[in-house]
Amino acid sequence: MQRREAIQNMILAATGLALLPSCDTEEIPTYSRIPLERDQYRTIDYLTKAILPKDEEQFPTPEKTVDYVLTVVNDCYDPEDVEKFSVGVVELSQYLDEKQGKSLQKLDDEQLDQVFADLESGEGLTENLKYFYTTTRGLVIQHFTGSEQFMKQYLDFEFAPNRYLGCVAVG
Repeated sequence: MQRREAIQNMILAATGLALLPSCDTEEIPTYSRIPLERDQYRTIDYLTKAILPKDEEQFPTPEKTVDYVLTVVNDCYDPEDVEKFSVGVVELSQYLDEKQGKSLQKLDDEQLDQVFADLESGEGLTENLKYFYTTTRGLVIQHFTGSEQFMKQYLDFEFAPNRYLGCVAVG
């Protein structure tokens, strides 16, 4: 009888392991004014990484770029702008389905370059999609150029309170 139970347990474990990859347990942050589904969050995440790929080790930031973009839009923008941003996310998915026939994550480099060229030109795009892209692009660049490493390495910026030079000849 123990052999049967062992075989049953092995079959149950194998079934559980086979079904485990289909379970999507990744937690996405929730924003009070931006209703996002998991796929939309991933699309924005992939878009932010495609706009400005950066080396996380060389330019560390306290938060992910996608979280920065969504937090700023959620907390700092007017309700009308948040609505345009939210509609722009949906329209980006529709635009990709019409033009490329697949999601942003599944595009190769050449197709991704074409999508960015179309988004940059703005021809044939709705106002909401243009707003979404320009806002996302601007906030991604702002997040990168505001990082401590970028400011120290490339701008030679010294954070307050700066140096203290106690013994300096006055003249």
